[in-house]
Amino acid sequence: MRYDARLNTSDTVADLVHSGVLEAWNVDLPVLLPGRSDKILWVVGHTVAEFSASLALDSIRLQLPRVPWAKMVWFSQCIPKHAFHLWLLMKNRLLTQDIILKVWDKIRQKLGFRATPPMWSSIIEEVCQNANLKSFDSVVGRLGIAVASYFVWQERNNRLFRNQTRPPDILTDQILATIRYRLCSLKFRRSALVEARLASWDIQDSEVLDNGG
Repeated sequence: MRYDARLNTSDTVADLVHSGVLEAWNVDLPVLLPGRSDKILWVVGHTVAEFSASLALDSIRLQLPRVPWAKMVWFSQCIPKHAFHLWLLMKNRLLTQDIILKVWDKIRQKLGFRATPPMWSSIIEEVCQNANLKSFDSVVGRLGIAVASYFVWQERNNRLFRNQTRPPDILTDQILATIRYRLCSLKFRRSALVEARLASWDIQDSEVLDNGG
């Protein structure tokens, strides 16, 4: 704006006012049209569009390729605080993978991962393979790894900073209970497989099954 108006960076208002009149302003002012509301536009390159926060964010943030585990962490049925924690874990910001493996070994049969080797890379690979699906098993798998990692991290902090320890069985029960509570709040399309899965979680199918109507 200073360049278009032919102003110097050192100019002040007093430098531009002469005999009470604003001068030395060499810029075309827009013509105001009565009956029309103002609107904010956002210009990106040669594209002009109405301003929105998402448009502004997309234009200024660093664009990187999507990581293969994105859908494993962020999905509509996730528990946000657990998903955020899992995101940190996937970014190698937390040192709890070894402990998670021990807990995972206790809950993997319940989550349907009986044949998955108890290795962090194998678990991630298995969950990511079905991360784009909306099936019951896919949702449970993604919920399971997020909830387990969150409670393991919480247990680690309690041991380090509060000198509090929960027995492994109690920790496992709390993880499974949290997953069950979340499943009770979701809707799944009715099928024989889903009904069997719900029964294994002791969930009444009438509460969470969608008959497609």
